[in-house]
Amino acid sequence: MEAKMRTDFWYGMPEKYLDYCLLWISDGESKRRRIFMPDERDPTIHYPSWSWVGWDNSVVYGNCIFQENLGREVHWFLVNSREEAIPLE
Repeated sequence: MEAKMRTDFWYGMPEKYLDYCLLWISDGESKRRRIFMPDERDPTIHYPSWSWVGWDNSVVYGNCIFQENLGREVHWFLVNSREEAIPLE
């Protein structure tokens, strides 16, 4: 999907459309999904709460994500190792 959409993914969400993808809504009882790592001593580590992968239930998107000409209100940046802010396209 990364190659086809020409973007990286962050916990199941395409970086290029992150602002739209954050508009998900839980579709049922919400239970946090844990990350199970064999060497990890802390069993309370979870996926991030802002992503749908952090929850063990289905999600839905409202109609706003499919609107034509929907303008972006958020400008996303990545900070590199030299602490430079790189705008995401």
